[in-house]
Amino acid sequence: MNPSVPASSFVDYVLPVDEVEKPLGSLKQLAFSRNVIVLEISGPDVTDLTLVDLPGIIQNVGKGEDKGNIGLVEDLVKSYISKDCLILLVLTMKGGSRSCQPTEREG
Repeated sequence: MNPSVPASSFVDYVLPVDEVEKPLGSLKQLAFSRNVIVLEISGPDVTDLTLVDLPGIIQNVGKGEDKGNIGLVEDLVKSYISKDCLILLVLTMKGGSRSCQPTEREG
């Protein structure tokens, strides 16, 4: 999400107190990225397991935000959920806004 900052810089990173300050002096902040957080577990005595943290699917963006983020997130999520073996775990924040989340429609 911070393409101007090397990933290794975030290992011991402490969040700034001032929210206006850009982390680590980065020049460009992205709302979304094709980069994902992946945790792979494997070994001789365990079943192989890969956990991938994906962004939630959105239908709307805020004023002044890039509408291309909608397609970027949708394509990213589809690329992972189309794979053969999948256990899909959906997490939501208690009391969080659902205004950007897709809803099922009849018809």
